[in-house]
Amino acid sequence: MKSKFFGVPFTLIISFFVCSNSFAQDEFELLYDLDKGFSKAARDQIISQWSAHAKTVNQNPNCLTSIENQLNAAIDKNLTALGIGTPFLAQINYSNCKLEKFTIDTLKNSAYSPQFISYHISGCIDPNKALTDNTNSANLASEVPLLVTYRSNDANGSGWMGYDHYGYTKKLPYENDVFKELFYDPKTLKFRCESNGYKIYEIKNATKHAQTTKVEESLKAKGVNVQDCLNKGSSIGAFNGRYQMQIEKFHDLEVRYILVHTGNGRKKLLIRFINRHTTLSAKATVKKGIDGKSGIPTTYEIEPNSIFTINLNELVELDYQFVVPTEMNGRSNSLIQMAKEIIRRQITIDQNGKGIKIEKLAVVGVRG
Repeated sequence: MKSKFFGVPFTLIISFFVCSNSFAQDEFELLYDLDKGFSKAARDQIISQWSAHAKTVNQNPNCLTSIENQLNAAIDKNLTALGIGTPFLAQINYSNCKLEKFTIDTLKNSAYSPQFISYHISGCIDPNKALTDNTNSANLASEVPLLVTYRSNDANGSGWMGYDHYGYTKKLPYENDVFKELFYDPKTLKFRCESNGYKIYEIKNATKHAQTTKVEESLKAKGVNVQDCLNKGSSIGAFNGRYQMQIEKFHDLEVRYILVHTGNGRKKLLIRFINRHTTLSAKATVKKGIDGKSGIPTTYEIEPNSIFTINLNELVELDYQFVVPTEMNGRSNSLIQMAKEIIRRQITIDQNGKGIKIEKLAVVGVRG
């Protein structure tokens, strides 16, 4: 995959095929910035996005820790492939706390077992730097009133306990019982992070004052670095799901327009190009959709037998086509004609729930 600037080409509109919209509640996108290959930051992006969703599915910290370890081990075995942008599919069984599958993502629609949740892991060119979500700035632990909950297991059974700066609760059946025991409405609490099985909440709209129980010191004695936990928890994954997808086919090039939600509640457009041609490269030129580059076309080359993903804004104008390499001998008329055909599209996102809208742009001209 290559990237460089080009002028705006002449275009020809041809017919295309669009699949029906699909809503997949058991499929999610885990994206990482591919600009620097696969780095620690890329791993953190994958894990933080997975964790942000996983905590809505399973509230057992031991289970989530086990799955995270399995996911990290699978990533370690595939660092080279991830580094060159090979997409992977992870399937997780939250009932058994098990990573059932971690394989190359063929992007084929399959009937997965309903107890598995699928995560599509993709290297993404991210010109807008949207994979870093700074909507929750990390507070200093010394300035934030905190409440802590955790599961207690002993000879007397299992249950939830918790404490704030006033003191501890007794063992209770559910975490919500802890909030009630300490006289908090869950709406007044903001989950910040979790470490060593301890869930840390910020008490919203409250100031820190004299403490009967020193929460930060208590956590430190239990091996929890509160500030590190808050810092890590302040940047949740930028994308929390695949909400809608439309597919367009152009010869051996398949274009998937994927609607995703960001951590700050906005919708973004993820475009995935799948070039299945064995010889020809595809070329995609983005004219609008990249912050800070309005009016400057950016062209990406999608090499034969490869997948390329780009994260864009809510209003995108682009075109794409196949490119006949100059070194190719014996080019057929069909290949020459294919290289002349250019698709132009404008894609808009309705932030009020209507999803993706794809429109043809006007014909400008025909080359050659």
